[in-house]
Amino acid sequence: MSSTFLIQKMSQADTFIYDEVPYPSFVFPQTHPDRLATMGRLMGIPTADPDECRVLELGCGDGTNLCSQAYSLPKSSFIGIDLSTVEIESANKTVAELGLFNIEFRQADVTGLNVEKLGTFDFIIAHGLFSWVPDAVRPALLDIYRTCLAPNGIGYISYNALPGCHIRRITSDLMQYHSRNETDAITKVGVGIAGLSEIASAASDDSVYQMMLFLEAEQIAERTLENVFHDDHSAYNQPFYFHEFCSMIADRGLSFVCEAEPSDMLDKDLSDKALEYLDSVTNDPLVRSQYRDFITGRRFRSSLICRSSNKPATSPKPSKIDRLFLSTQLTSSDSARYDDDSTVQFDSASGNNLKLNHPLTKFVLLELERCRPQTPSFSELLDTAELSLEDEFLGDEHIERLRGFLLQMFLAGFVKLHSFRLPVTSEISTRPTVSKFARWQLSRGSKTVTTFNGSNLEIEIPAVAKLISLLDGTREVSDLVKLIAAEYGSDQPISDVETMVKENLKSLLNARLLVD
Repeated sequence: MSSTFLIQKMSQADTFIYDEVPYPSFVFPQTHPDRLATMGRLMGIPTADPDECRVLELGCGDGTNLCSQAYSLPKSSFIGIDLSTVEIESANKTVAELGLFNIEFRQADVTGLNVEKLGTFDFIIAHGLFSWVPDAVRPALLDIYRTCLAPNGIGYISYNALPGCHIRRITSDLMQYHSRNETDAITKVGVGIAGLSEIASAASDDSVYQMMLFLEAEQIAERTLENVFHDDHSAYNQPFYFHEFCSMIADRGLSFVCEAEPSDMLDKDLSDKALEYLDSVTNDPLVRSQYRDFITGRRFRSSLICRSSNKPATSPKPSKIDRLFLSTQLTSSDSARYDDDSTVQFDSASGNNLKLNHPLTKFVLLELERCRPQTPSFSELLDTAELSLEDEFLGDEHIERLRGFLLQMFLAGFVKLHSFRLPVTSEISTRPTVSKFARWQLSRGSKTVTTFNGSNLEIEIPAVAKLISLLDGTREVSDLVKLIAAEYGSDQPISDVETMVKENLKSLLNARLLVD
């Protein structure tokens, strides 16, 4: 029996599994071309502009992630490939419902793709695929990156990481064994989870092992049954050490760039003792990353890669901010001053805050707050600052400090950097219209909606979800108030409902969900 036939037989089994239990629909912000391009540029790679690029997603599932990108980037083109016929049929249905014209979905096995005919792509995505395929498939997957990644392209590959996944393997094996006699997929998951809870309770009280089992059970309880089925009951689930991943991509002329999450570049979760140890062990950034995984027990990575000829930087460069665009959701008090060295506190929606007294940096954050939802460029912000600040706050030293502060705030999640100007409306129209993709998400029962830069916004209040579903451009604000009042505000003064509607419209505007 040939190896090709073996791969085909395993692929047919996988197709049946994903056809029987489709993988849950998600939008992954870390895979958005804007994020990939921005991270690449910070690391010294002149990536393509997201609003005119070519994107390939391998293992695209039902296409939700890629459709969100195609909707927000109409001048770019997208191809999604998945083994499951059911998932591809669902993806094509979404394309028709949203009226997308810049995306194509194909049912195919990655081992049989004609990569030369595919052409080159500025961004290639494989989320939740690399660890969950047979060993014989993984080389073919990497060959696609080697052949199809554009000269300045960025590839995204997520995978289960070691050493943390040694613990995950224990609970996965436990659940699979406990549910071994079940044939129905969802029943199997429920029985497995129940077994994990029972065994955790039966383990020695207050032991390290019991604590580990309880912690794993807690995080599993937060996921859908379908997600647990594919992630923890899969026949294929191969984690890797970071150094193993780097060796695999190096064999194909590819190099590690950085992680897709900006916060992964910070060592804020490490103690001084851990940092001292890392400094003493090595000066090699890749080796340091591996030791960092050993210290933190890392269990998952979302790694960005490029062609080795690009020679990515070992850390993000503040100077690269000069050619980027910025936004923030930070808020400040009305009395905040930028023209002196007084301290100003900026608050985030999550409850975190930061305090600054550097005049130029304060001005930039206040200007970003004022002009929200627009995304001005770094140079535009400096031009505006020149009209408002004294020359003593605008010298090269202050600009250099500004770059450093902005980079640190980006890595910490207080500021977002973009590689293009986001296509958003700047005011609430007489007949407000929300993103068609967001309305489509709610119509499918989603609890989150996706903004134009790929961020997910949780919608917890039914009245707000209803408001978003009504924002199709056919109703004036007064009409929206009447409809919301009739369904949710019968016990409230109409003025209170009107205030709620207008406040939420402003929030949707600032979140970049409203369109012209």
